[in-house]
Amino acid sequence: MYSALITGCYGGIGQALVGAFRDAGYKVIGSDLEQRDVATEPDDFVALDLLDVANERADKSEFAATLLAACSDAPLHVLVNNAAKQSLGRLNDLTAADFRDSLAVNAVAPAVLSQWLSGDLAANNGSIVSIGSIHAELTKPEFSAYATSKAALRGLTQALAVELGSQVRCNLIEPAAVATPMLRAGFENDEQSFATLADYHPVGRIGQVDEIAALAVFLASAQAGFINGGVFGIDGGIRRRLHDPT
Repeated sequence: MYSALITGCYGGIGQALVGAFRDAGYKVIGSDLEQRDVATEPDDFVALDLLDVANERADKSEFAATLLAACSDAPLHVLVNNAAKQSLGRLNDLTAADFRDSLAVNAVAPAVLSQWLSGDLAANNGSIVSIGSIHAELTKPEFSAYATSKAALRGLTQALAVELGSQVRCNLIEPAAVATPMLRAGFENDEQSFATLADYHPVGRIGQVDEIAALAVFLASAQAGFINGGVFGIDGGIRRRLHDPT
């Protein structure tokens, strides 16, 4: 048995990842700001503030010792960079801190965790799977900080795929709209707008968290052994749709 470390394990996609990797036979170690009572719990938990990781305030030795204990019966095989920070606002309303914190959590922290764990992953022919966003390529007003950070995560994935090469495969999933509690909350009492968003995807619906998780499990598997540096848009075809406002 191998272990998978999943950051942001308590979010909508995070819980789906926990369940999918467990179903695939992994011991799942979840990471988030603090432990919570949720329907899909990881097998083990490591509290980790990714803003502290990015700003070199986190105790690497303490984290390594906790993770080593959690992996004592199942070597680390997969790092899933799933946690994210979304700072929204028009350009003139965002602060420099909004940009710094978005980049820190969404790109710098994954880089640092990859650095910390690359040796363990390499020893087990492992991989890194990161959850990006369609906003790395296609975005809209009020998402400049988030889009910038997700574009940086794409660049990081491609660079690590080259640098780590045959030791640790690195791949990226870029979803479009996914039916998470966070997304649904943004359309509370506005089902018509939600239906319009769903219809705008050529497949006629919003993505499901289980679809993201299933792709992550595949990318971490031996069946995906020749896939490295891949960027996978799981977007219902929306990247191919031309929006004609007329």
